[in-house]
Amino acid sequence: MAKRLIYIATAIVLFGCNSTADKESRKYADLSVSNDFSELLQFNSVKRFAPRYPEDQVVSRKQGCATIEYVVTAEHKIEDITLINSTHKSFAREAKNVIPKWNWQALSGAGMDKPIKLRTRFEYCLEDGKGNCAINKLIARSQCPGNDVVASVGTLISKEIAF
Repeated sequence: MAKRLIYIATAIVLFGCNSTADKESRKYADLSVSNDFSELLQFNSVKRFAPRYPEDQVVSRKQGCATIEYVVTAEHKIEDITLINSTHKSFAREAKNVIPKWNWQALSGAGMDKPIKLRTRFEYCLEDGKGNCAINKLIARSQCPGNDVVASVGTLISKEIAF
């Protein structure tokens, strides 16, 4: 009897918390992903920079990716930052952290009248001097989905890594 109560209580807590969190954090869940970032002319003024390469992954010499969806509101604010896929939680964390830091205020003259959902794929690559981090090679990777690619590239210098 006690085990059954524990199972029921656990189920209530898990499902109750999940449904509340999803409703609050996914305000734009029904909004479709817009075309490629690069195809949206109004976003040309946004200066995007690569996320920080996670230190734990540098030390381990790991490469990977993360795909993030996010909404740019008509007021040029970023909402509903959502992880779609990643090869490691560190890559996902850094990708999610960099998006709000891009200069979205540059959109002030863009005339957006509704929110737009975008998807960006972040590729983390350690260059070994053989061109393995060339943008065409990064775009061809298929571990994470998405055509809009932002690359965070480190350089291997013998046994050291430089950024």
